[in-house]
Order: sequence, then C-alpha cells, then structure tokens
Amino acid sequence: MTMLYNVALALLKTSRKDLTALDFEGTLKYFRVTLPKKYRTEENARELLHLAVTTKLSSKKLKKFEKEYQSMKQKLIEQEDPVMRLERENKRLLEANMRLEQENDDLAHELVTSKIALRHDLDNAEDKADSYSKELATTKEQLLETEEERNRLVSELEQVINFVVS
Repeated sequence: MTMLYNVALALLKTSRKDLTALDFEGTLKYFRVTLPKKYRTEENARELLHLAVTTKLSSKKLKKFEKEYQSMKQKLIEQEDPVMRLERENKRLLEANMRLEQENDDLAHELVTSKIALRHDLDNAEDKADSYSKELATTKEQLLETEEERNRLVSELEQVINFVVS
C-alpha cells in the first residue's frame, strides 16, 4: 500500500509544475491524457518507479496527510450550503436504494429459478422412485413365482427319487 502512495507522490512530484499551471478541467485532462502518454516509454516508467522506490514516506507522514485531508474535507462540508449537502446525500441514498432494489430483484429471480430447478429435480427423483418401486414389486413377484416353481420342482424330484428308490 505504501508503494502505491510512493508512486502517486512521485507522479505528483514530477508533474508539480504542469499541474499548478492548469485549471480544474486542464488537470483532469492532464491525468487522463498527458500522464499516460508520458509514461508509455520504458525509460520514463523506470524513472518514475526509481523515484517512487527512493521516496521515503513514513506512516507518521501518511497519518498527518490523512488528518489534513479529513479536516479540509470537514471544513468544505461545513461551508457547503445545507440544502446542497442534503440534496447530494439524498441522491447518494437514492442511488444506494436503487442498487439494493436491483440486487434484491436479482436475488429474488435467482431464488425463483433455483426453486423451479429444485422442483424439477424433485419431480424427476419422485418419478425414478416410482419406477424403481414398480420394478421392485415386479421383481418380488417374479421371485415368489420362481420360489414356488423351485419348491414344486423339488417336490417332484423327491417324488421321482422316492419312486425310483422304491
């Protein structure tokens, strides 16, 4: 994470003169167009990474920057018109609400789809169970018939043996 801050700091150091001369729109264009073009070459990219690696940024300094940023942000919020702040907050909440409603709809659709699939699988399993039950009943009947046939044949064999022996 610190390396990312170092790269960002190195970018700002190398671009300080250019950035201070630009207005807001120019700054946006600079970050969007000029910087990516500048660091396409391997030599410039190496130079930037070297600067980032050699830049020492302590955690104390990071915490200090964070505090400064938070205080500046808080001052801006306090200076802002309450109506504008509430409108922005309302817009953010509406967007979050819409996102959550979409997520809810997606989850509901997924739930219905999975219930339909499970019901289909259950119906197939019940059909197979019925089929296996019928097959089992048929097999039991065949077994009983075969046992009766075997008993009849054993009985006939005993009669034949008794007849032959006597």
